[in-house]
Amino acid sequence: NAQRFESADLDRIKRELAAYVGPMAKILVDRAARKSQTLEQLYTMLSAEVPEGVERKKFLAGRRR
Repeated sequence: NAQRFESADLDRIKRELAAYVGPMAKILVDRAARKSQTLEQLYTMLSAEVPEGVERKKFLAGRRR
């Protein structure tokens, strides 16, 4: 259930992910939020959509905010 996350957090993650996957970020984040229990889990699940290397490290760094 996506309600376990603050909408501001989900909006921020959608913006961060959009830098790598474009408008699909909204769908990917909403889908992953339904399956994730924590923000850590959410970021880990979404990181599979980001190219490996510097981009993925940069995306995963966002979870610490």
